[in-house]
Amino acid sequence: MASSIANKVFMVMGSASGMGLATATTLLAKGAFLGLCDINQDGLSKLIQSLNEPQRNKVITQVVDITNRPAPHSYTQRKRNSAESTE
Repeated sequence: MASSIANKVFMVMGSASGMGLATATTLLAKGAFLGLCDINQDGLSKLIQSLNEPQRNKVITQVVDITNRPAPHSYTQRKRNSAESTE
């Protein structure tokens, strides 16, 4: 049975470690497309390096400091706008 998550788009904040990383890897395993963000550039880089090529093709990353309140909103708005421009 196909996953209802497959080919859907998710954004995971704090995806370089802990629960965010676990969420990201679970969603990828189910075929989702992901926008991953974290303040930890090294962690994001390690995550990308750990993925196989088909998984890397389903992921975009961005360093975002979620303690800066406008930053997550700005990130989601940019991603939404870029997704709409490719439709």
